[in-house]
Amino acid sequence: MNFQVAFIRDEEDKMDEQTALVTRPFDIWEAWESVESIESVATMPLDHAEGFMRNYERSDATRGRLLRNRIEKRRLELSYPQGAVAYAAELVPALQRGDLSENVYFTALMEHPDNLSMLRESAATDRTRYANALEGLQGIGIDVGELRLKMLRDAAVRMDGEPRRKHYRFADESTLMNLPPQEWLIEGIVPEDSLVVLYGAPGVGKSFVALDFALSIAYGTQWMGREVKPGVVAYIAAEGGGAPFGQRVAAWKADRNLSSAENGRFRHGGAIQLLNAEGGMGLLEGALALPVPVRLIVVDTLHRTTVGGEENSAKDMGQFIQTLETLRTYTSATVMVLHHETKGTKGIRGSSSIEGAASTVLHLKESGELVVLSCDKQKDAAEFDDIHLTPREVSTPSGGSSMVFDLASPTVQAGGLTPLETAVLAALSDEFGGSGATNGEWKEKVQQRNGMSESAFNRARARLVEHGHVEADGSQSRPRYTVSMTGAGLLQSLQSTP
Repeated sequence: MNFQVAFIRDEEDKMDEQTALVTRPFDIWEAWESVESIESVATMPLDHAEGFMRNYERSDATRGRLLRNRIEKRRLELSYPQGAVAYAAELVPALQRGDLSENVYFTALMEHPDNLSMLRESAATDRTRYANALEGLQGIGIDVGELRLKMLRDAAVRMDGEPRRKHYRFADESTLMNLPPQEWLIEGIVPEDSLVVLYGAPGVGKSFVALDFALSIAYGTQWMGREVKPGVVAYIAAEGGGAPFGQRVAAWKADRNLSSAENGRFRHGGAIQLLNAEGGMGLLEGALALPVPVRLIVVDTLHRTTVGGEENSAKDMGQFIQTLETLRTYTSATVMVLHHETKGTKGIRGSSSIEGAASTVLHLKESGELVVLSCDKQKDAAEFDDIHLTPREVSTPSGGSSMVFDLASPTVQAGGLTPLETAVLAALSDEFGGSGATNGEWKEKVQQRNGMSESAFNRARARLVEHGHVEADGSQSRPRYTVSMTGAGLLQSLQSTP
């Protein structure tokens, strides 16, 4: 006998039918708990469905309550297909009236098959409604932390790589063609809601540039003349945290004559480990507690937040990337990770999966006395031209000091030469012309003209030779230096610049 058909076949005689079937409880529960049976009861009028659910509980209180939860969850899914955030708002009145148990509420909210994607999509545009729902839960004594914990546990499972049920949707051509254009946190440089990698050699100034990005967004001030989208930023200072990091923030604010901002959040005093679900869940919990909208989360650096992992391992770096992507998904923030470059060659140190996963890859490198920010990758927009920055020391109100960056002048940017390098090149051209000079002769003239130290001269000379503005002929021990055609053209262009 097909019990599930038998007990739902005739709604008018449902109670008699159900009573008759109680004599075979195993078969009855097997039928009652089937997907088809739950779907049938969930689509019945409420009074009919309630009759079934009460009889389930009479037959077996514990099992009956679980079955009631599953049916009520399905009824909610059918009533509110728009997603988890809508549930939170719509179910609060029912909770307040006592029409819905707390357990059923959480089951409905957290087991909705589209919860992960819906939560992000809805929360990005309707966070006020979500906050009101949580406030309503708190108002009737329900622990909102439990809801947050369920979200975090779910995220932790995703970080561990265990498969979860997903519902993928395809967009039609009209939807695809009408997608909004790329939005920017910093115009043309840092895209919104993306994964960004900023890399460079140790000591080049990555943390200073990343902090400059973050504070510009937190205060809503332009970055090097480019518009920013203001909002909350979170900075994980796993390297150089504590007092030194505080001095950097103080110097940046003092240079711009700004007071404290409510939009900056900083984590220092120990690195968060992001190669495991526990560390990722802790970071996610902290991020979810931030005010909205969270615009930027900086992880400084990859090395310090993946202790014990192998940077060349695609598996380890894949796990790290998944943690960052989960963080981005739940917060809709751009996540920027700082990393080192490969020694001796251009490129990001470690597995190629790091660069592959990023929407934007930024490279910071020294160029004489300048620092150059270049774009290796901009997935959904044109790569920007190199940005030349000049470091400058700034004193803080407490008596300390730190470094800030200014946009280099067009004259300095020409050919990537600093004023000192330009002076050294001009001395060689003016004093010796096409005949050239030995190192000693050249240095002497430079010191007579500019009073430059020997070490500064040596650095400038090496840079000019490296970039082809000066040619070195003769023996290696006693070369003779002449201005190249490139160097002569550069000097001419600088002289013609008004």
